[in-house]
Amino acid sequence: YGDWKTTAQAPAKGPQALDIPDESSTRVFALPVRGRTSKILLIDRAPSRLSEDYLPFSVLVRILGQMFTSNLNMTLREEHGTSYGVSAEYDADSQHGELFLMTQVSASNLSFALRAIVDELVRLREEGPTEQEIEAARATMLAELSQSLEMVRSASGTLATLFSTGQSPDELERQHAEISAMRQGRVRDVARQWLRPTKAPIAVTGEDRWMLQQAVQQARVGGVTFLSPAD
Repeated sequence: YGDWKTTAQAPAKGPQALDIPDESSTRVFALPVRGRTSKILLIDRAPSRLSEDYLPFSVLVRILGQMFTSNLNMTLREEHGTSYGVSAEYDADSQHGELFLMTQVSASNLSFALRAIVDELVRLREEGPTEQEIEAARATMLAELSQSLEMVRSASGTLATLFSTGQSPDELERQHAEISAMRQGRVRDVARQWLRPTKAPIAVTGEDRWMLQQAVQQARVGGVTFLSPAD
């Protein structure tokens, strides 16, 4: 890669994005809409791409909702049949990062799904993932890292991301080594640093205001602020 060198500077340690007030309960924003299904979207802060927590948090997100065998997906889809699946996304640049956790359930299962999501965040924060979960996440991430350079389009995207964040191609080798050596304690520490089960904002949609109010109350995830389509 010639003279392509790293120019990135890591941001200051600690949470960088979504400076949400430290409150005692999860904030739920509810939007009544027509339809028999309810959508759930949890959003929270996450490490930047240059943070030392970036790769451990990536492993954590993989466990949370980027594998079919994730505990939350198995709970909602396989054990109870309340959802077709759970999706977790982690978006990060050189300064900030955000976590997105999404699912869609029948209106009658909204309360159960909300509680299951918060309980899973609590488990990962307090207990950390199991060794089996770490191994599964590690294997899929290493495979995807290798595949990212196999095709022209994926390789160009990978290199463009490195360039835009001031990193050199050597970063890929470093990431491979760090992922290969990732251990349970490291991921647990990052979960305790970043996950906020009782504070992360949650947006939900449902058929009517009363149903949403009842579901949130039964799930015990905090008070509700109702929105209108104009908001």
